[in-house]
Amino acid sequence: MKLVTTIATAASLLCCVQGTALSNSPKPRLGFLMWSAFQCATYAEMAGNKEIPGNKAEQRRLFQVGYDAGTKFLTGIRNHTISNAEAADSPWQVEMLLGGPTNDFMIGRIFQSASDDAYDSVVKKDANGELLAPSAYLSNPVVKATAAWTKYSRENCQLIQAVRR
Repeated sequence: MKLVTTIATAASLLCCVQGTALSNSPKPRLGFLMWSAFQCATYAEMAGNKEIPGNKAEQRRLFQVGYDAGTKFLTGIRNHTISNAEAADSPWQVEMLLGGPTNDFMIGRIFQSASDDAYDSVVKKDANGELLAPSAYLSNPVVKATAAWTKYSRENCQLIQAVRR
């Protein structure tokens, strides 16, 4: 009897949560979108001619998604349409790089940092994210491309889409 009550309670809570999620679409987290798109653009570029359809086109697409999200994010911060709390809800690397004369300058710094981080995660870190000894860094281009393709797939990069806000 207790199991039936627990299942009924869980089912009713699930219905309520799903109904709320459908009625109130969440605001996009532009700082995370920018960072993730830039990382995925790097994975796509590194994967070479692995199975990612239209690799160069995919790299350009993801870069553009990141750039557009970054432009909306930084413009929103400057125009105060994005709150300080919302701005703080982004990767710490993005927060550290929010300084400079123009949005393009800051986006360039963020892109470089995200790209370096993605490259390092493929070449210089093991599957658990631990730093490898320099002698263990991936140097074989085929192995690097395969590792980048694996990261691209596991990070669901193909699902990253532009956000209209």
